[in-house]
Amino acid sequence: DQPRSRGLGDVYKRQTMGSSSGQIDSSPDGSRIYVYANNNMGFHDLNTGLFTAIVANNSLPTSTGIAVNLEAGQEVLYIYDNGTNILSTYNIATLNPFVPTPTATFGPFLLDGSNTVQFDFAGGDIIFDEFGQLFAQSDIHGLVQLDLDAGTATTLNNVNTTGTSNGLYYDVSTQTFYVSDSSTNTYTQLQKDGTFVLSLIHI
Repeated sequence: DQPRSRGLGDVYKRQTMGSSSGQIDSSPDGSRIYVYANNNMGFHDLNTGLFTAIVANNSLPTSTGIAVNLEAGQEVLYIYDNGTNILSTYNIATLNPFVPTPTATFGPFLLDGSNTVQFDFAGGDIIFDEFGQLFAQSDIHGLVQLDLDAGTATTLNNVNTTGTSNGLYYDVSTQTFYVSDSSTNTYTQLQKDGTFVLSLIHI
């Protein structure tokens, strides 16, 4: 696969600090901001300034993390269920606004080669890098890389597992992650392999 730019979402993919109901991600080309709140979803068109509702009947999974990826020319929504730790995908172009049906489901994900311990998405977020690799961060298990085909999660760093890790950011230019902790208003910067870089205080 060739590297590609995913626009604003690579640097600014963010969740509302301290909130489990509102999440956003940019479209891969940076022209839209997708907004998930209270099991509904829509998008802001950055060219026109208009907002369009996609699902408005509270029928998407209850989640604290979404990500949008470009696959075979189609924008695909990834969203996990807080209760089941199942990750579902939806083709945004063909999404039924009244009965949204997943195009695929993945998980639960076994953690670090265990046959019993499952990765818990609790309080976290998900994001793709520029190569289409999927990463997740949670209060329980820290930063992991997800393998959808194998159904596994590999721990990269246990950062913020005692805090509230409710935001995961990825900076393409430096190929580093930023993990936010709303309980301390800090961001931890990590390399792609999970190596600690520095901590920043959000003012």
